[in-house]
Amino acid sequence: MSSIVALAVIGVLFLCARRGEACTTLLVGKKASANGRVIVGHNEDDPGRLVVRHGLVPARTYSGGARMICEEYAARPALTGTTPKIFWTEVRDEKGMSSADCFVNEWGVVLVSNSCAHSRKDDEPDLTGGGLAYGLRRALAEGARSARDGVELACRLLNQWGYRTPGRSYAVADAEEAWVLQVSMGKVYCAVRLDDHMAAVIPNHFTIQGGDLKDRPHFLSPDAISRAQARGWCPRGCGEEAFDFAAAYQDPGSVRVDGNTYRHRHAVAALTGRMPGADEKLPFAVTPNRPLTDRDVRTILQDHYEGTPDDLTIDFAGHSPHYTPRRRICTGGTVESWVVLPHANPHLTEIQIAQGRPCLSPYQTFDLLGELPPQLDPLDDPAAALDRHCQSDPSQLNDGAFWHKLFERQTLIDLLYSSAHQTVSEWRKKRQDELDASAEEARLDRCRLADQGDWEEAGRLSSSRAKRDAEETDRQMKALLAPFGPAQASFSPHEVDKSDPDCQLTVSFECGTSPFESSLRLGQSGSAPMTWASPLAGSLRQVGPTSWSVAFRAREATESAAPCAGGFWLAGHDVSGQPIAALGRLTVRPAQPRETFTGSCSL
Repeated sequence: MSSIVALAVIGVLFLCARRGEACTTLLVGKKASANGRVIVGHNEDDPGRLVVRHGLVPARTYSGGARMICEEYAARPALTGTTPKIFWTEVRDEKGMSSADCFVNEWGVVLVSNSCAHSRKDDEPDLTGGGLAYGLRRALAEGARSARDGVELACRLLNQWGYRTPGRSYAVADAEEAWVLQVSMGKVYCAVRLDDHMAAVIPNHFTIQGGDLKDRPHFLSPDAISRAQARGWCPRGCGEEAFDFAAAYQDPGSVRVDGNTYRHRHAVAALTGRMPGADEKLPFAVTPNRPLTDRDVRTILQDHYEGTPDDLTIDFAGHSPHYTPRRRICTGGTVESWVVLPHANPHLTEIQIAQGRPCLSPYQTFDLLGELPPQLDPLDDPAAALDRHCQSDPSQLNDGAFWHKLFERQTLIDLLYSSAHQTVSEWRKKRQDELDASAEEARLDRCRLADQGDWEEAGRLSSSRAKRDAEETDRQMKALLAPFGPAQASFSPHEVDKSDPDCQLTVSFECGTSPFESSLRLGQSGSAPMTWASPLAGSLRQVGPTSWSVAFRAREATESAAPCAGGFWLAGHDVSGQPIAALGRLTVRPAQPRETFTGSCSL
């Protein structure tokens, strides 16, 4: 096939798969852990207007001939046998995302993943039936009875179908062991078991390097080495023990990217007490300088590099650390943070979740026993939702989910960060202590009821405690933020077509001081502020003692927006430098086709 056609095939695959863009994962081996079991930490980072929901997918038995429905043009693996109950975090934009969802099944297997884009590609990807993306994680969630079993299942599926997106790392863990599976585009992969006394940090690059396969259980795709050698990506004569998967299959343009190396270095420093040098080779795994607890893992996942030369901010609104050129572990696109404590009895597995950015939300503990509280936006029919995850449903992005209210709160804190963060941080630490005390009570109750075999009562207690704790966190955060606003904004018109080049959008808002026009920006809630629109020069008007209006081009304000009815932020600062944050509701309709000139002209 010609190179032009091959590139076209790759382009179609990109268009049909909505990938998780970033993420950070931390794995702790059982002998490096204070509780003697594996710990999994994960920040799920995804950009743009999203909704994050949760479900407890019930166990079910598939009849003959059933197949997954995944991305358009993707492979459709068979659905067979009886599946376990599954705790599921679903991340959606207009469609369900291909590589963002996190799972814990009732057999005790935890599954999270990180983008490692881009892997090398030099010809048509080696795929069968369109290859796998979302289908791989779903197959593992439904079929893995242990971490190793999950990795072996993944290898079989990759050998059969191949992987359709360019570079991903999967963490597959249970109470006893943690595995890292890294996949290039096509049928190329490498999986290695983490040593029990070590911890591994995974940002968004391949981390399995030369020597990492030596004396460790591992799986390598059959032609990984010969394929790399044939293309000059690794030395001739290289054997498995010396094979450097990262060097062979990471695209050269994705090697040592600052956003990855900063996270990798700072996490290693937090684990070992020593900061690696800027040019130092970053390891697959390290030996921590102490037994690690869930609190240690949470602290790393909340990190902004405070107190180091890498703690930089930008001159926008409240000087938040989340949207800066220097990528943090806890960042603006963090939509959820997990710390999972697998247990030999999977009914006792604990799933700690901080919604949104973990520096702003406390972690609450959940399990597979009880019902989920409204604050997790539980899916009405999780099994049906899993089946249609990859189908388009833009209406889910409309305001109404608790997720959108929570993310708007966190955006407000970001825009007022310099004045609000200390108050919020002190509250979060206090609330975390309260939730940890509640989690310890729940742990004792589960163990007592497990000894009695009374799982029904354990589920009832879990449901009531989860509901009580989530409601109290919501109540406290609402009261805490009440003095901070935001100011109200309104729009004329209140509905616009996405990227309309002819429409001017006027924003009316309240401000008791004088806004500094050139600092103002307008953007959809959930999108990164660096994508927000600037106002039309000279359009700022005072229309009342504390009332103002300012105009924007609708095309610029909606260019990075998702079509939906939702919040839009006006942010910036006044002439004295004090931050401004106002929130209003705007409906963005899908872009309309535009007439183009199709005639001829003469010169």
